Amino acid sequence: MLVKIDRYRVRPDQIEQHQTLQARARALYRKYFQDPVLFLRSQDDPCQWVSIHWYPDEETYHRRMTLINAEPESVSLWEAFRAILDPRTPFIQEEYYDQIDARNLVMNP
Repeated sequence: MLVKIDRYRVRPDQIEQHQTLQARARALYRKYFQDPVLFLRSQDDPCQWVSIHWYPDEETYHRRMTLINAEPESVSLWEAFRAILDPRTPFIQEEYYDQIDARNLVMNP
């Protein structure tokens, strides 16, 4: 299982808009993935967000993201999202992980 983690900062006056955009984006993503996202907001800094996405595998992720990116609404959602990012840190830090099932971990004595 592929896990994608995005870290980003939203402008303080755009928190509500962020939630609206994410709801619209989730509706679009649900056409191609089973509800693949969890949102976390920092308790220390309400402008700091993390989204965690689960995908079946890397190949499926890339194939379906191509379809999502071809959707007309995808471009407008992306532009609207970029517009609400904090201008001091207007980037999204993307990280990719393989999910490891804890039942498969081995303890060494």
